[in-house]
Amino acid sequence: MNLHELKIMYLKDRSQFVLFDIKTGETLDSCNTIFSIEKGKEIYSKELFLESMKMSFEQSDVGEVFLFPCMSLHSLKNDKRFDFRFKIIANNKMLWIIEDFSEHYAELFKMQQERNDLAIRLQGKKAD
Repeated sequence: MNLHELKIMYLKDRSQFVLFDIKTGETLDSCNTIFSIEKGKEIYSKELFLESMKMSFEQSDVGEVFLFPCMSLHSLKNDKRFDFRFKIIANNKMLWIIEDFSEHYAELFKMQQERNDLAIRLQGKKAD
């Protein structure tokens, strides 16, 4: 197995690629790895976040990239965290790359909480 095959094997279950029309929000294609998006369906109304970005997407140029780390999808109704990358690949065509980093963010949140707890305990000892 070569490096490219190993990379694909690692990424295939944790990333999804979605192609949609910027103006209409119509899904042109999706690999449906993380969640199902039916081809031909409008996506802006499915997620408030996407709807809020529509105007920015429409006013942007081919090649522009938007990166949003640690996002959740309201429609999934779970606590998974994703990094979203949007890239305008042609006039009115957007590539949405969704990467599932739920494990990473869960560990990060745990470490942050432990640090916060320690800071509170140290602050309490200073007050004594």
